Amino acid sequence: MTELVLAKHFAIGGRGLYEDRVEVARLRTAGGLDLAVAIVADGVGGEATGERASQITVDSILSYLSRGAESGVVELLANALHYANQQVFRIAQAEDRRGMASTAAVAAVVDDKTLFVVSVGDSPIFLCRGRRLTRLTVDHTRATQLVRAGGMSREEAEKQPGGLALLQAIGAQETVEPDIGFYVGTEDPRLAAERGRQGLPLRRGDSLLVCSDGLVKPSAADGPAVRKEEIVSVLGASNGDEAARTLIAFALGRQPDDNVSVALIQLADPGRPARIRARRRLSLVTAGVAVGVLLVGFVYLLRERDRLEQANRALAAAATQARAPLEPLPESELRPGDVETQVYVAVMETIAATAAAAPSSTQSPAVREGAYTLGAGGSAPLPESGLVETGDEGALVFVPAPDGAGSALLVVGPSTQLSLQASTSRKVLVSLGAGGTALVWSGGFPDGVMLSFGPTGSSLNVRAGCAMLGPSTETAADGWEVTCWGGECNYAGAIGTAAIPLRPWERLALSWDPLQTAVFPVGEAELETLQTVLASAPEGLEPEAIACLTP
Repeated sequence: MTELVLAKHFAIGGRGLYEDRVEVARLRTAGGLDLAVAIVADGVGGEATGERASQITVDSILSYLSRGAESGVVELLANALHYANQQVFRIAQAEDRRGMASTAAVAAVVDDKTLFVVSVGDSPIFLCRGRRLTRLTVDHTRATQLVRAGGMSREEAEKQPGGLALLQAIGAQETVEPDIGFYVGTEDPRLAAERGRQGLPLRRGDSLLVCSDGLVKPSAADGPAVRKEEIVSVLGASNGDEAARTLIAFALGRQPDDNVSVALIQLADPGRPARIRARRRLSLVTAGVAVGVLLVGFVYLLRERDRLEQANRALAAAATQARAPLEPLPESELRPGDVETQVYVAVMETIAATAAAAPSSTQSPAVREGAYTLGAGGSAPLPESGLVETGDEGALVFVPAPDGAGSALLVVGPSTQLSLQASTSRKVLVSLGAGGTALVWSGGFPDGVMLSFGPTGSSLNVRAGCAMLGPSTETAADGWEVTCWGGECNYAGAIGTAAIPLRPWERLALSWDPLQTAVFPVGEAELETLQTVLASAPEGLEPEAIACLTP
């Protein structure tokens, strides 16, 4: 039999109460079926109602599956949900708990090789095969009813009043109609049910994901809590508990307004162990792991983009003025004490210093042609070791592109150690020491600048844009955070790891201790850090670099 890995994880998310329930199990039924099952139930009804409904649902399903004498797996699964519905409905009626109900989604693998599904509600089931994520089930909502009626797309239907309202749930009515269908490329329940009765033969490397809708529905980050490509990346390079915990970490990073629960069944993949070693386990630390440090990433989108647009306009104005005679903005646009104004002033002061003291064309060719630094003591060639150490003042590091297309520029903050490791015609490799802060522009290098940092060989690659890397201000003392200000930014947990893309105005917060990892929106703290780094730069900030800070 093919080796299977089962795992689960969950988080309360943005709710005050955890109303989901999730379970994975291996069992042999009374009818002789060998099953691996993953179950998610999402309770409805609030405190002492939704959480109880979901718990009864999961307990009832597991109880029935172990006692069921059916020889057919489809009948067994459907009857298990009928039984769960009876139990929740009976208790709701006996205790006068109106609205007590739950969704139910069950993936069952028979003999470690064939998948069957059954569901009620809107908790989805996905198959990840290769680099593709496919949803197998459909929501039992009014939107689905409207789509099946014809003349309306799913997107249009979900925007209708009550479009996302559930039409059936476990315990909501005396009877329920479990759905056994595979809805791949079809909305026809009869065709889907025919496929469902046949089952789906699984392949090596397949991953089955059963989750509550909190994992995939829109979050506070203006998009799904976890994107499809992120799910594919995690399931392709992580096993079991690590994969489950990493998916939850991504979701929490985008501040979901709901509970988040995942259950996984993964088939062995000969390539996955190698990818796991390469990743250095980019995940939350599991209770059974006591050796080494593991890295966890929380990615989330800027929530206050509108409020910070004024900062973008100020930076853009600074870049424009850098190309023309320096003239201050009208006083009406400056607000003393305001963070955006402080950033603008810091940038303008740096530009003014550049105009007064930037290296001239009469400097030695060695300084002009090779990498060099600008610090409190003026300009100097980068030492042979490539090492730059700053004290109370920051420094600028210029790495000219061989074809004269422009320099890569690193604004190195105070008390920072940075080492230029290599520079080719296409890429610059830099290492950042613990506790340091650097603001990076990729300049004219086609493949950008790669900064390595941290004990596991993590890296940030910045291409055609700019990003800031430094210690976290709100997580543990040994945490890091990455802010992508523009262009293409990608984070990797270790050499060979699949990269996690960051969009402009997204941030990745990292902590070596997941218990102290915090999730917070980009806001004044990031602008203040940017201001500090810019203000510490003695001279030489290029206008193009400032322009990169605008979306």
